[in-house]
Amino acid sequence: MAKQSSNAGAGAVRPSPSRRGSLIEESRPLQTYLTSLDAMRPALVPSGAPAFAFSPLNVMPKIALGKLDVEQASGGLVLSDGGGVRVAPTASPSEYYQTLLELLEDGRPLHLVPEPIAAHFKLGGYTVSKQHDEYVMRTEDVQTFPGKRNRQMRGNVNKARRLCEVEVFDGGDPAEYKALVKTWYRQNADLKFRTYDKTSIDWLLENWSELVSHVPDLLCLGLRHDAQLISLNMGCRLTDQHWTAYTQRFDRHAPVKHANMLGYQTLAHSFADCALENDGTADTKTIREWKDRLVSHKISFYTVRK
Repeated sequence: MAKQSSNAGAGAVRPSPSRRGSLIEESRPLQTYLTSLDAMRPALVPSGAPAFAFSPLNVMPKIALGKLDVEQASGGLVLSDGGGVRVAPTASPSEYYQTLLELLEDGRPLHLVPEPIAAHFKLGGYTVSKQHDEYVMRTEDVQTFPGKRNRQMRGNVNKARRLCEVEVFDGGDPAEYKALVKTWYRQNADLKFRTYDKTSIDWLLENWSELVSHVPDLLCLGLRHDAQLISLNMGCRLTDQHWTAYTQRFDRHAPVKHANMLGYQTLAHSFADCALENDGTADTKTIREWKDRLVSHKISFYTVRK
């Protein structure tokens, strides 16, 4: 990951203080997930499963908060929420497929099954239904917001760069960041988001210093205008080819427009060694509109039942 600048001034990135804990050492499920990452990352792409939902920032809070159980299998890591399972591949595509097949035969519904494998199961007589599409962007497009359709966004982001300072949050005091998250959810109380919630983001902020010591390619950025925190962005590596922007939370009443997109762009420069960004689903019309302006392609995931 590219290092952030530590120069002071508008647009500069400055560090925050840190603290340490022992959460991961005391949590067998979190250890199980983290020890599987080295095998998972190279296995996701050939199996067709580079899903946003398998990323550390998405999975770790759900495990810690009791929303996901973890099991190891020969071909993948099984994550269960009580209503079904999602399997992150950790071995060859054939071993991954065999694990999925065994789970199906045990009567366990599968979620986040990649399209080619879901099609094969459909031919075998299993019940298959579309779950969702995930948006994949080229990292260089996130870095530049190219084309006429993104002209206004480029202008707003460039203005935000002149007016804001960017800092790297490493867990020192999460109170201000949590307050910003609370503000965002209060301002957007009418929206329903499937991919993550305030509880998960708060957990990440509260445990950030320990998490980054175990998973060094996690990044949380804060953006300030006149010393006031107005936006935060979290991102992490998903595969050797993909990174993912886990969340953007910001004060919609802040005087700087698109500060959150400046944070998104800064993440893209930090993960420049990854060619692609999996930005997950699009839960609202507004999110779909800006993602459609940047999307390179979409990947589809399915639910499969016996």
